Amino acid sequence: YGIPRESLKDVQFSLQFMEQISNMVVSKMIELLHTQYQSQQSGIIGGLSYLTPQLIGIAINLINIGTQHNITYLTSIKPHLQLIVSEIIFPHIGITQEESVLFDQNPEEFINQLNSPTKQDYDTPRSSSSHLLRKLVGSRRISSLGIVIQGLQSALTEGIQKIQSYQVQSQLNQEQQTIDVWSYLESALHALGQISNSLILPPVLNSIEQSNQQSKLFIPAEYDKEISEILKQFVIPCISPQSPFGILKWRSLWTIEQYTPYIVASPSVLLSQVQSNQDQNHTQSLLISFIMNTISSLDDQRIPIRIEASETITLLLHQFKKVQKQKNELQQLNKMISDSIPVLFDKLLSILHQTPEAQDKAMSGLIRTIRFSGQDLTPHIYNIFLAVITDAHSKLEQKWNQQKQSIDG
Repeated sequence: YGIPRESLKDVQFSLQFMEQISNMVVSKMIELLHTQYQSQQSGIIGGLSYLTPQLIGIAINLINIGTQHNITYLTSIKPHLQLIVSEIIFPHIGITQEESVLFDQNPEEFINQLNSPTKQDYDTPRSSSSHLLRKLVGSRRISSLGIVIQGLQSALTEGIQKIQSYQVQSQLNQEQQTIDVWSYLESALHALGQISNSLILPPVLNSIEQSNQQSKLFIPAEYDKEISEILKQFVIPCISPQSPFGILKWRSLWTIEQYTPYIVASPSVLLSQVQSNQDQNHTQSLLISFIMNTISSLDDQRIPIRIEASETITLLLHQFKKVQKQKNELQQLNKMISDSIPVLFDKLLSILHQTPEAQDKAMSGLIRTIRFSGQDLTPHIYNIFLAVITDAHSKLEQKWNQQKQSIDG
């Protein structure tokens, strides 16, 4: 790359940049974002108003780049990890107020915006925060993962406390801005999902031969018990039918998706028991609770939740089928899950027919469900093709009528 005789100059510039300029830039970005956070917390109107979302995203991205340089990381980033996690990553990783309005008032646009390329741009605050978080727990795992988990548990606890406080105030008819209630917990759940790979991947095996022999066996994650407790304490309440905020249910379903390989195979999840929604005097497996609550979410009136639930439940079943032959506990649960498959199938079929925005995910979910149940669902396959053909014919007929009206007009 470039002219060989200039390579020495490039090396000299790189060393000078990392030792002098990079530290200065990253330190300034951290200071700027810290000041912005303090201004927001103290309610200063117009403070640092020149910091647009794009500029915030670029500033976070510069910190992300700095994590790749040992000198910059050790000097300017590592000493401020706790601040970076709590004041820079968490406040910017969640859904914005504008997006929450779309979730309630224009769900189709909400879905389109989250799935559009512009929203996945590298320099948006949420995207940049996600990249920085994954970089810290991945490339700088030893020094940062413990701090991230500590900050995450603190944020989840505070988020749940805000929800509980809101419910008390609602009973007393006291008004409160709802985004202030759920935004903290939504950001923490998003962060929890973003670091799933770093939490659930097993320790690296010492030899390729050993890896090949154990590739089909589940190796407990390093944080197995901690993850199970977090999912039980903070995710289950958000996907239960009693959950007060739809956007938290939507985010929790997405978080479950990130942990599906762990949920269906973890010893802690299989042994853990939670209170049953149907009978408060009985408990059920944490895995069954995830599956049943997700199936019930398919009936939710809010389109984003139905779409996410259709993806989540079928991913759980897909992963369950992959590991059920290796664990006696899963074989015992198999019949209970299989009994709910016809109901699940009918609900996915209803989503396919009634929700155009969810057709791709619903169809994918139906295919996974058929693969899970095999011949048990063979009689229902006809209904899939009938629904697809009927829907396609209806759309074509509508389009033809519109064209005919335009020609006649």
